[in-house]
Amino acid sequence: MSVVVGVIHDHEMSSLTTRCLVELARRPDVSGFIFVGGGAGRLDNARNTVARRFLAKSSPWLLTVDTDMVFSSEDFEALRSVADKDTAPIVSGAYFVDEYPPRLCAARVEDGHIRSISEWKDDEVEDVEYVGAGFMLVHRRVLLELGDQPYRQDITAPDGALVGEDYAFCTRARLAGFPVKVHTGAFIGHVKPRVLGYDI
Repeated sequence: MSVVVGVIHDHEMSSLTTRCLVELARRPDVSGFIFVGGGAGRLDNARNTVARRFLAKSSPWLLTVDTDMVFSSEDFEALRSVADKDTAPIVSGAYFVDEYPPRLCAARVEDGHIRSISEWKDDEVEDVEYVGAGFMLVHRRVLLELGDQPYRQDITAPDGALVGEDYAFCTRARLAGFPVKVHTGAFIGHVKPRVLGYDI
């Protein structure tokens, strides 16, 4: 498996994330990096740029990484071990959103609302409807199928609220027939004022 790593940054990068990316760069299955700037309010454009640049390369897999993620090579290996172009073309690591209390950035629609998963087993791959793109492995055929702007932020949730670019991507992917999965064996830290869900 050959993987390109697409990094979305806002001109700052956690030193923890830098260390994680250096670890990834040492892997023989990582064939290159794409760095694109895009802070708050510009994530959809940045992710679409990463997707376009990735499709100009030959690798079959894209790992999207945000610069506030903390992960290990083992977390990447967990995603890699279950990724499959047909049965698991989109698989994300599990991480918390910075809210009080923190919620998992993996969700399903329940009673007409998007609800984060509240209970999960360790080291499981679960089918979900939405995941975050902060540490997500995607097969190129998904991006080819979804066209020029797969992360276009113009989709609303069942309750009418506009969803983020990553949830919009998941919606388009599911409508195109691609399953979306989260792997709780790859539990990623999220660097906010505190590091959520990770032992440093």
